[in-house]
Amino acid sequence: MEDLRSRGMERVSLFCTDGLSGMENVISESFPASRIQRCLVHIQRNLCAKARVSDRKEVANDFKDVYRSKPKDEASSAFDQFIKKWKHKYPSMVKSLSNNENLFTFYDYPECVRQTIYSTNLIEANNKQLKRSFKKKEQFPTEQSEEKYLVIQFNRYNEKNMNHIHRGFGQTTREDWFKD
Repeated sequence: MEDLRSRGMERVSLFCTDGLSGMENVISESFPASRIQRCLVHIQRNLCAKARVSDRKEVANDFKDVYRSKPKDEASSAFDQFIKKWKHKYPSMVKSLSNNENLFTFYDYPECVRQTIYSTNLIEANNKQLKRSFKKKEQFPTEQSEEKYLVIQFNRYNEKNMNHIHRGFGQTTREDWFKD
């Protein structure tokens, strides 16, 4: 985060994080005005990991009802129903949700971008593709050649997406993201 600040980044409206321990504290220290959204797909995966195999599909679908609700009050109601339904069968699963205050931050942003900003999937898809292409290379003669290959891949990604406006973002303005 300090590296971003040293390179001139002054403000970030929203960070979406996968829940890496300590990340939210570091974000709050480095960019105190920023909002934080926990990746709901990661949360859903974690919930399913705590449920019996026979219940996983139902847990996943019930949690999807929470974050796919359009207005925030419907999401809150769906969340309460989720808690009520599963608290007796999976108390530790429900407890992990109760301790998270960054579940619904994405509702404070324009509806046209919510589907993108509640998850880290956008960047993770790129990382997965990068890993796949990296594995094909099998072996690099030097660490420098490995770094060079990665830089080329990052540059290709940047060139491909330089003028691309992701779904919904062209419909928003700076004011939608930075409310002073």
